[in-house]
Amino acid sequence: MVEPEGVICDIAGTAAGARTLLARHTYRLMLLDLTLPDTDGLTFLQELRVAAALTKSMTSNEQLLATIKRTLGMEDKNR
Repeated sequence: MVEPEGVICDIAGTAAGARTLLARHTYRLMLLDLTLPDTDGLTFLQELRVAAALTKSMTSNEQLLATIKRTLGMEDKNR
């Protein structure tokens, strides 16, 4: 864990739990599993985007990144 390094972590196992935490706190970073038990992770990502709770998304998988950008309406308009 990173807590000994001075970083405080909250963990939510579901989108509902994440919504509760997001209502109480502002986060600089969120790691999101796309296979949440109570909703599709891409749907939850879209919800975060609409609520302005998400400003950037990143993945090491380029194909997944393209899917996320399409889902969020963030396609590169210059292509």
